Amino acid sequence: MDGAPVSADRAGAGPTVGIYNQYWTTGGGAETYGGAMAQVLARSRPVELLGPEPVVPAELADRLRLDLAGVSFRTVDPAARAVEAASADYELFVNVSHMS
Repeated sequence: MDGAPVSADRAGAGPTVGIYNQYWTTGGGAETYGGAMAQVLARSRPVELLGPEPVVPAELADRLRLDLAGVSFRTVDPAARAVEAASADYELFVNVSHMS
């Protein structure tokens, strides 16, 4: 593997990863931490950010000063049961929301 980002829709690229944050739009510490995880993991597997408000990964990347190339976004209801149900779609699911 040369370390180049892998497209999030590339089949067979490895385990799928979902990173949930209820507050991606605030661009604070937890969002930077979650985005950094996405940046690193997207080098070898499909990564999807999840949250209640639509976010454009490229715009989030600019704000957080990260490279989120190949990372996609999925809107999910913030209710605990909806987030829990969405987590079943991933082999690795991380919640980086403060107090969630």
